[in-house]
Amino acid sequence: AHVSLAGGSVLLVQENSIFKLEGTVEEAQVRFDIGEFLIGVRKLLKGRGFRVRTPAAVAAVRGTLFWGKTDAGRTATFAGFGGTLTVRAKGRSVALKPGETTTVRYGEPPSAPAKHDVPKSYLKTFEVDGSLAGADALADPSLP
Repeated sequence: AHVSLAGGSVLLVQENSIFKLEGTVEEAQVRFDIGEFLIGVRKLLKGRGFRVRTPAAVAAVRGTLFWGKTDAGRTATFAGFGGTLTVRAKGRSVALKPGETTTVRYGEPPSAPAKHDVPKSYLKTFEVDGSLAGADALADPSLP
């Protein structure tokens, strides 16, 4: 599924995902109980935010492209493809740059950022009718 958000941002979701859009235009969030997603958020206006909540962590987003998933064991994994993503859990935050990943097990803080092995070509699995709804334009061109 592709969900268009305010300001040209997009939420791309794999099948069998369970999620809910919440909040306001100023403070939007998506809550994933389980599933896999690719989110492209263009630069937000000052004072506006976008968050992704999973059972294990919260990701704060501003002008970025990132992939994530949360599984039945309530473990969340995030990987950055463009911009910076901040992931918080259990009072600890980590900032992911393009090419980095973190894993958060339920009830634990995020792991230290590490190089991710999710190729940009994997993003094509989120295409609908051959389109990524412009999310691919947010990817860092230096990533393999």
